[in-house]
Amino acid sequence: MVAELAARPDRAAYTLPAQLRALQDLRSQEAYLPSYVIEIDDGRLLGYMAAGPGRDAFLEAILAEVPEARVESETRLDERRLWEEWLAGNGLGHGSLRRASYGGWCCRLRRSARGGSCG
Repeated sequence: MVAELAARPDRAAYTLPAQLRALQDLRSQEAYLPSYVIEIDDGRLLGYMAAGPGRDAFLEAILAEVPEARVESETRLDERRLWEEWLAGNGLGHGSLRRASYGGWCCRLRRSARGGSCG
């Protein structure tokens, strides 16, 4: 498989630069590569893989072209509860949460919450 990939003219697109020569496949095995898919408001799916920084265009192309690739979340998150738990876990109290017009969450904190740990 490595030899076939090395022979492709677009090998750099597969993170195999032309400077690498005399390639050989020493061993193949299945491995786990964490990937994340985020569905945004307009229904598009953004793909991220642990192999590199930022969005993964290859994964996103598969998700866009293959309807069967769309996987439903096992559970829908209760976003309000998620933020409430995060605020409490970081010493910020409960605050006053509300959904913003753009779809994100806004939180008004008490003045005493400024000493919390946000990281």
